[in-house]
Amino acid sequence: MNLQLTHILIAFFILISGVNGADVYYSQDFENVSDLPKDFVVMDGKFYVKEINGNKVLELQGIPLDNYGLFFGPEISTGVELTVRIRSEATGKRYPSFCIGLNGSAGFKLRVSPGRRIVELLKGDEIKASTPFKWKDKQWMFLRLRSTPISQEKGLVCGFVWYEGDNPPLDWQVKLESDILQVGKASLWGIPYSSKPIQFDDIVLKKI
Repeated sequence: MNLQLTHILIAFFILISGVNGADVYYSQDFENVSDLPKDFVVMDGKFYVKEINGNKVLELQGIPLDNYGLFFGPEISTGVELTVRIRSEATGKRYPSFCIGLNGSAGFKLRVSPGRRIVELLKGDEIKASTPFKWKDKQWMFLRLRSTPISQEKGLVCGFVWYEGDNPPLDWQVKLESDILQVGKASLWGIPYSSKPIQFDDIVLKKI
């Protein structure tokens, strides 16, 4: 096993350590599949399972330019947390954009927008909160999005991002108090503005 793969497996273990199997709704590291998992529902775009330096990832091709996404896992309303590892790269002054989501297409999304140097929290397609963030080209990073109930009608949605090898932030970077949405699947999204592939790995959807 090469050193890079060892570091990846350690990072993935840290993500799920302390969580019982019954608390994990869905997980996928693509190591045991050769094609797109059958439970992935692709809305648009071409996604492939690809091996890179001994590690398998899900890759969204870099062309043509559009907003691409897919859904996975069980349909859940709240009390859930999604973590995904993501990587892409720039072409000159053109940057990719990518996000993870909960509660289906009209639900919440945590989006990294390198071209505008911000991390955003969206409800549907509407930006609800944002914070400055400096994206690093070609670096693996983690996105984490959580939805927790605070009453029968209201929930707190929050998220943060950090780079592989760094410690997660001590506090959420973006937060939103909102009406609890209907149940829906988790999702991955990417816009390859840079014409470079966007890679996803180490998906963990868990109960909180």
